[in-house]
Amino acid sequence: MGLLALAALLVPIGFPAVMIFPVPGIVWAIGAVVTLSCQGWGMPDRLAGLGLPALAWIFGGGILALSGPERSSVDALLARFNEVAGVAFIIGTAAGLIWLLYRLFDPPVSTHARR
Repeated sequence: MGLLALAALLVPIGFPAVMIFPVPGIVWAIGAVVTLSCQGWGMPDRLAGLGLPALAWIFGGGILALSGPERSSVDALLARFNEVAGVAFIIGTAAGLIWLLYRLFDPPVSTHARR
């Protein structure tokens, strides 16, 4: 969870991309692999916690970019997307971390009783 939070905190810092990948994306990917390997959550909870930042980045950034005033060209649209997608990623990461924390301290009740 610390790596996921670090990825969100690195978004405002303008690191140059490594190859084609932004540094926060690399940190998030490492955090995603670690989170997927943890047994503290069920798989649906892990996927929800990891999917929220990605969905917020894609859809939140896209919706905010399309709703902006500069929709005249593709370059202006991509520039607007790059401005707002980072904020959407931070918000999605916060929501994902809150979900993972909630499920860590209040796991779902198992329907399979052991005998």
